[in-house]
Amino acid sequence: MPQSRSWALMGWILRCRGSIPLMLSAAIVLITPFARVPAGELADDFVLKLRQPLESRFARTMIAPSDKITGIVVLGGSIARVEEAIRLADIFPDARLILTGASRSEVALIERQGYGADRLTVESAARNTFENAHFAKRIASPNRGERWLAVTSAIHMPRAIGTFVAAGFEVEPWPVWDAHAAKRYVAPLVRHELLGLVKYRALGRTERLFPRPSQRFYLAPGVISAGSAM
Repeated sequence: MPQSRSWALMGWILRCRGSIPLMLSAAIVLITPFARVPAGELADDFVLKLRQPLESRFARTMIAPSDKITGIVVLGGSIARVEEAIRLADIFPDARLILTGASRSEVALIERQGYGADRLTVESAARNTFENAHFAKRIASPNRGERWLAVTSAIHMPRAIGTFVAAGFEVEPWPVWDAHAAKRYVAPLVRHELLGLVKYRALGRTERLFPRPSQRFYLAPGVISAGSAM
């Protein structure tokens, strides 16, 4: 396909909304590494534009220090997620903490905070988002009316929320923004999430191809989120 037509197609996809554009995007992301495209073109132009729809899909739910938060589920994957969970735990001292699928350094960081065993549970068996959701639900045993926050990277939040919803564990989004200075680190993350969304929907692990906020989720950052992006 001539370069001008490729860019026209990409532009159309980015202007569209819904599941079909996402499927097309995932297909292009999958196929492009095997096609003849200028070096760096995919990472620098197309994939980086797809990062924003993923990261902005779920804003932080609105909460205030006086709210009763039952628990915080932290999906392992970055120190930034654990640091944000610790910050939230200080604001909500009665909230339970579940750290699932974390690295040794992430576990060490949260254990250094001195939380008691009655408050902190480290779940180390989960290997992916699907297991994060199901293992965390088993530990939490959530009841109707409880409020649980899910802390993970913003780019990962659509797939995470979709998986938790399908697992029957209602959580509220609390995304964090990981710093990736070099563009070469961003493109693989975007590709991973796009293909992950398609894979999870195909396997029935999510109910929607591109999960969206429910009516309980506010589309604007909450009271506590100001100045706390990471």
